[in-house]
Amino acid sequence: MKRYKAKQMMSVMMLVGAFMAPALTYADAEDVAAINGLKASNEGNFSTINNSLSPLQNIQTNTQNINDFLNAHVKNDEYFQALLNYEAAARFNELQYNQQLLYMAAPGSIWAVSAGGIVGKTKVGDAAKKLVNTSILTSIKGYSTASNYSGPMANGTPTSSIDLIPSGTVLTKDVLYDKYVSPFVTSGDTTGLTVINFGQFLQTPNLSKAKIAPEQSEQMISLITTPFPTVDPTIKDQISGAKLNPSGLTGASKEGIVDAMVENAIVSVSVSALGDIVARRTPALDSNGNPIDSVMEAMDNYSSQRFTNPAWYEQISASSDTALLRELAHMQAYSSYMQFQQFRVLEQQMALLATMNAVMAKMNTNMDKLNVQMQKAAAQAAQASQNLQNATSAKCGSNQYPDANGNCVDIPKAP
Repeated sequence: MKRYKAKQMMSVMMLVGAFMAPALTYADAEDVAAINGLKASNEGNFSTINNSLSPLQNIQTNTQNINDFLNAHVKNDEYFQALLNYEAAARFNELQYNQQLLYMAAPGSIWAVSAGGIVGKTKVGDAAKKLVNTSILTSIKGYSTASNYSGPMANGTPTSSIDLIPSGTVLTKDVLYDKYVSPFVTSGDTTGLTVINFGQFLQTPNLSKAKIAPEQSEQMISLITTPFPTVDPTIKDQISGAKLNPSGLTGASKEGIVDAMVENAIVSVSVSALGDIVARRTPALDSNGNPIDSVMEAMDNYSSQRFTNPAWYEQISASSDTALLRELAHMQAYSSYMQFQQFRVLEQQMALLATMNAVMAKMNTNMDKLNVQMQKAAAQAAQASQNLQNATSAKCGSNQYPDANGNCVDIPKAP
């Protein structure tokens, strides 16, 4: 039985082997083919990857070569310094580029520089002063016996020193001629004629540098507002007599004094405006008593240092934000000061207009009163003439008529 079973088992195994052998053989061939295909694909992929990585390998090789060279020929501190210099140069170039973008000049600034340069070169004040002086000299040179002229008005050097009229002196025509006009008439020296050239005051930022004394400024204002003031001789005599007896002034004298004072009160507004013009051109003194720039001169310098100065535009284009804000603050302060000065000028203009309006209103009122009085006087004259003619006609005969004098005149007979 055991022997049968063993033979039977062997038969079964042989039979199974007969059927399974082809299948096993076939499965091994497919697996081998699949493995071979996968291997070939992987080898192709690996080759492609290696080809794509070759530049990186070259970079690695080059980097290694550079490192080998640096290690062999360059010290570590030199290498580090080179890297720092490269980084600094890169940062500096970036900063310069950002500055060019930040401070790039706008087209308006370019035009402003051009306009400022033109205005600065024209020297408007000097040109206007020369025109004013030339115009006045042309109009008055016929009063001089000289053929050539010298002095500030002629833009030359004075040939003689001015014998100034003392401050507070009441100007008279004789005094003005002897002190200021006579040198011009006899020798053509125009130095003293400054007092009659108000345009020269307006075009001079510093009166001291122009050699115009305070006395001349005072006398110029006096000649414009109240030339050659006089006092009524009768009132003057009564005032002289009233020094011992002030209560001795009569009513008419008191009225004359008050009228004169009121007229000067109106003129004081003009004196104030002209006084401000002179004061802005009169230099002040520092703590040591030395003269400093006048207000007008300081304003002229402040403006010329900016708008008419090309260097200012270059500074602005290269300034930092902090410097620009500081410059704006300075300009705003200057603008505020100028606005205050303009407000003062407007006040003076309003005061001048108000006084002019008051004077014109007074003149209109007086004219109206005068017209009414003239109409009444004309009516009274006409009535008196009519009454005279009526009275004369009553006493004249039938062949007579009254003339303008009230006399009876015979009527001419027909030929």
